[in-house]
Amino acid sequence: MRRKGSVAALVLLALFAAGCSDSSKVGSDLKVNGSSTTAACRLGECTTTTPPTAAPITTTTVKATATTRAPATTRPAQVTTTSAPQQIYSVKIYPDAAGHQFQPRVANVRLGTMVRWTNTDSVPRSVEADNGEFTSPPLAPGATFDYTPKAAGSINYHDGTRQYAVGTLDVG
Repeated sequence: MRRKGSVAALVLLALFAAGCSDSSKVGSDLKVNGSSTTAACRLGECTTTTPPTAAPITTTTVKATATTRAPATTRPAQVTTTSAPQQIYSVKIYPDAAGHQFQPRVANVRLGTMVRWTNTDSVPRSVEADNGEFTSPPLAPGATFDYTPKAAGSINYHDGTRQYAVGTLDVG
């Protein structure tokens, strides 16, 4: 079996050598656009020259380039996050004649929700947390005061101009 492999290798070597002998040049006696040319070739590059005529000599060089592809990669999905619009919880400040000074008197909001007090009375009013966490300036009629709670829990508050006008902000 080893002898058959050696003989086959010798035959292939002989065929290869015969293909590369001087008697059969690659590209010899080529015809380009009806004229005879000579060609010199080597691995990856061929140069063809047209014999001189009335037109100038043209030489063209073609280079072979190996191309490889990068391995396919998987990119992670692009995640786009958009923030939800700011939630606003509205509390109205009413005059004494209305029977209730804050509507609603107990406001249940989620953490991060802005609370907006609007003065509907005809005189200035204010909103003050009993624990000092927030204090509005005097609110003219129609003016608003905004506060966003920083932690969960219950905050009692009152009107700075009427100590009996009270409300509760429950943050969950």
